[in-house]
Amino acid sequence: MNASIHQQVSKNEQVTESSSGADGNATDTSVHKTEDTDLLNRSAFRRDSGSRSTTKKVKIVDPKQNVEADSDDEDLLPQPSIAGVPVIGESVGAVNCGQSNDQQASATSADRKKTKEERKKEREKKKEEEMLKKYQAEQEAKQKVSAKSKCSRWIKHNLKIGEGGYKFVYRGYDSVEARNVAWCEFKVRLKKRQAMFRETEIMLKMNHPHIVRCFDVFREWIDMEDPNNQIEEKGVVIIQELMGEGTLKRKNFLDGQCILKFPLITRWWHQILDALRYMHHKIQPPILHRDLKADNCFLYEYLNVKVGDFGLATHVSNSGRKTMLGTLGFMAPEIFDEKYDEKVDIYAFGMLMLEVMTNRTPYDECETVLQVAAKTMSGQGPDIMQMVSNPSLREVISACIQPLTCFRPTADELYFHPLFQVSRKYIYIYIYIYIYSCILFKFSKGLFY
Repeated sequence: MNASIHQQVSKNEQVTESSSGADGNATDTSVHKTEDTDLLNRSAFRRDSGSRSTTKKVKIVDPKQNVEADSDDEDLLPQPSIAGVPVIGESVGAVNCGQSNDQQASATSADRKKTKEERKKEREKKKEEEMLKKYQAEQEAKQKVSAKSKCSRWIKHNLKIGEGGYKFVYRGYDSVEARNVAWCEFKVRLKKRQAMFRETEIMLKMNHPHIVRCFDVFREWIDMEDPNNQIEEKGVVIIQELMGEGTLKRKNFLDGQCILKFPLITRWWHQILDALRYMHHKIQPPILHRDLKADNCFLYEYLNVKVGDFGLATHVSNSGRKTMLGTLGFMAPEIFDEKYDEKVDIYAFGMLMLEVMTNRTPYDECETVLQVAAKTMSGQGPDIMQMVSNPSLREVISACIQPLTCFRPTADELYFHPLFQVSRKYIYIYIYIYIYSCILFKFSKGLFY
């Protein structure tokens, strides 16, 4: 019986061992299967993560908030934006975020620069268009003939180049010598036309390098706009030399400031005095200009001056009786008494020097015409006299604007004054300085294209 018991026990142990061995084998098999599954899952995850690296959303969550995203499926879903929680886009964009900001800033600055350049080009284009329109208008006006002289030599174009008071200046043309001229019309009353015509004939006699040349004077011309082409008498016409370089006042001052040196200005004054010498002492009877100022002194060939605008010029008669004509501020006291001589031009020359040196009109401190006349008649000089710092120049100007004519110098005396005797060496130096300054000014104002 004991033997049978032992046999059963041994059988049970074998069964147990066999079952345990089977369980061990099963366990080992399941472990191997689990490990294989894990390896497959990991490799699949790596493949999936590699394929989703460019599309996977990354979310930065505030630790105070409870947000769970455990599965890859939730990661693949678009994440809602939470207030106060920045959401970064793609991983590549997140890595290059700083670089993209720099690129955007540089692109913005480039756009701004491009915009400035475009605006500048638009302004230049607009200026070119305006200049072109102006040029075309001038060309059309030049081609359009509005009047001509009785002899058909002088032609008037419908292009006004200046005006003042009762005078209008148009561009004209000399059909005989093929040159441009200035057609100057003086609109005066019928009673004064004959007297003015006789007085303006004196300009035909003048021939001086510093006086604007006069070619012809007439009272009748043909109006081309009239279908009947009738000869009309509307005033007095003076055909003069065309001065295209501008006036002394315009060229002397650029942008409101005097840019010229004193020796160059004295050269201009010396040339004006040379013209006055010719008018006062070389012609008989002497000729008075009566309206000498910087606006009536014209530049030619860069820095040479010619005295022009002789519309008010007249002979000095024996009686000395004249009419009251001129520009207020440049008129001598004796003009108000309507009895004067060539010393009125010396007075005006003193005011011209004052105007050029200060860039201000004499007696501009006065508000009314009566105040100017009162100060002139009383012999009080203009307030701008205090702006002249050169003692020699101040002395010459004071002598020229003396109330009494007997104390004023003559044109000959002023011409040989040491103040106006300047070495030619310095003159040429200042000529180059002047031309260079004009070029810089035009570039700064955008006048060159």
